[in-house]
Amino acid sequence: MKALNWEVAPDAAVIESIVLALDKALADLSSDVRECITIATNELLINSVTEMNALESRAPIQLTLQWDDFGVLVHVTDFGRGVPQTQIENTAMPCVTDTCGRGLAMVHLLVDDFKCQSNPSGSKTYIISKHL
Repeated sequence: MKALNWEVAPDAAVIESIVLALDKALADLSSDVRECITIATNELLINSVTEMNALESRAPIQLTLQWDDFGVLVHVTDFGRGVPQTQIENTAMPCVTDTCGRGLAMVHLLVDDFKCQSNPSGSKTYIISKHL
């Protein structure tokens, strides 16, 4: 299994370079899989940056990418408040007048598995996976 780890400041300007690096790392996979993973990871990183900035926190966001011949696994960890589990489990696309929730709905559509876990340190880890 191949793996890469990033630890980034909660800064929206950094997201694009991280997502490009992630896409480059997955260059051997099909473009469909790469696009699904990069778009879903981008959404999770945006949520993390938005949350950390709302809390005025400079705690780093951790990103782990693992992949092999069977699939891709991504962990995004931050020290934000997290998203209610009901929102993680809700796979329906929000109403067009809703002010939030479309990113997580897209994540559900793009990956095979999506969950959130609370860690003893107080951080939250969003986990997505895509089978090959």
